[in-house]
Amino acid sequence: LTLPTPCLGIFTNTQFYLGLPWWQAIGVATLCMRCCVFPIMVMAQRAMVNMNKHLPVTQKLQVNAQMASMRGNADEIKFANKALNEYMFAENCHPAKTMWPIMAQSVFFMSAFFGIRGMCSVPVESLTTGGLAWFPNLAVADPTMILPCVTAATLFLQIHLGADGINTATMPDIMKKLMYIMPLVSIPVMINFPAALNVYWLTNNMISLVQSRVIKRPAVREKLGIGEMIVWKPEDLPMTN
Repeated sequence: LTLPTPCLGIFTNTQFYLGLPWWQAIGVATLCMRCCVFPIMVMAQRAMVNMNKHLPVTQKLQVNAQMASMRGNADEIKFANKALNEYMFAENCHPAKTMWPIMAQSVFFMSAFFGIRGMCSVPVESLTTGGLAWFPNLAVADPTMILPCVTAATLFLQIHLGADGINTATMPDIMKKLMYIMPLVSIPVMINFPAALNVYWLTNNMISLVQSRVIKRPAVREKLGIGEMIVWKPEDLPMTN
């Protein structure tokens, strides 16, 4: 319980000071953490739009680098890779910038995940009566398996709708299939989780879905300084023609 102190403190303080039952405290604390991550998400959205804007040129340079690698000319490989990196840095469209939301959210998610799991393992006494309806005890797994199934369904919707920077349109087919299979594969794992973990995961997924729908509105994107994504035709992109 000492490792994920910051995120764990948000959960415990929300429950203690607001006097909420644990299922509500987990939801409110998750919302607070997502608000902290939101500015980084906006920065990542701007980076994605900018990267998409330069896609024809970056793909052409990537193809040049791949062709140089196939020819096995060391000097040509070095020049092609240097040209690609320098262009991406000059135009501020490096793919690393789009990893911010995934990395930032992963830190918060894993910290809260292990913190809640630690509280359930003890267990914290108030968790055993802090549930709702069919899952009154948050320290044990949901006996009906409804929570894991609903959580997996929201995870599928996240992938399908492109929430949290997930963009399956630009992924290879095999990677896209693996992404869509992941929610189904996760169910056998999630059914063994304490209900508190599934409540947290479900809340996090629902916030992501709402956030992704709101950010896609033109008025919201304009207010946040996020441009519109260009829908390129296949013949405009060197990697697809």
